[in-house]
Amino acid sequence: MQRKLWAVWVLSALTGCGSSGGGVYPDTPVWPWKDKASCSTPCTNESALAAYTDATAFCRGVHNFYESMGNRAGTTNVLLAWLGALSAGVISPVANGSAKTAWSGLGAATNTAQSSMEQNFSAALTANRLGKIAAAMDTGSQAYNSATTPASRAAAAVTMAGSCSKSASQADQKVLQALSANAGS
Repeated sequence: MQRKLWAVWVLSALTGCGSSGGGVYPDTPVWPWKDKASCSTPCTNESALAAYTDATAFCRGVHNFYESMGNRAGTTNVLLAWLGALSAGVISPVANGSAKTAWSGLGAATNTAQSSMEQNFSAALTANRLGKIAAAMDTGSQAYNSATTPASRAAAAVTMAGSCSKSASQADQKVLQALSANAGS
């Protein structure tokens, strides 16, 4: 019975909605100018607008990707809660000897991990990532709108996409610095 429950849990965790390849979560966005130039030669208003459209779609893809990571953290919490409930509330009472102790301990450990992950890291990290990406899009949009030539508009679009791609790591750095400062005090 215990082996069957464990097998069901492992299979559901491994093949759940968040699996790659057509799952619920978006793929990592692909750089828009990987296989093409950001602007035609000579750069026209139309090609600069196309670059801005590509940059906006890329930034939105980055935003969706990191937003889904926040959702994944919630899914992980649910899986940890189920594992804790099953091990401590279902399996442990019917187990004997050291297995009973192990299942109880697993339940306690998963509940501790769930609480710690939820309260300390996940929400702050997701909020900072999304905020940085949105700020990069706002700054890029302002730069595009204030540019006076098609080439400078295309350059502003590429810069915006670059800022979006780096903004999540900048947010991570900010959160880690705040956690390090709090740990030292």
